[in-house]
Amino acid sequence: MAARDIHRNVVILGGGFAGAFSARYLRRVLPRDVSVELICDRNYFVFQPLLPEVAAGTINALVVGRWARPPISRAHPDSPNTA
Repeated sequence: MAARDIHRNVVILGGGFAGAFSARYLRRVLPRDVSVELICDRNYFVFQPLLPEVAAGTINALVVGRWARPPISRAHPDSPNTA
């Protein structure tokens, strides 16, 4: 097997802020032949420190939650999921 036939993968488990930002960073700095995959059971982020304000009704619930897929898919310009 030639060295160029080896496919390299980076798998990140957990889609919290650390996982998402790590995936975006690695997709920018690693060569294009390295696949970066983010595995998470949710497709959204919740900024938990603001949840008490949502419960009190002082801010809208849409402020604390964001979809995870669009920011991650924009990390690599050649990504097939680019919005």
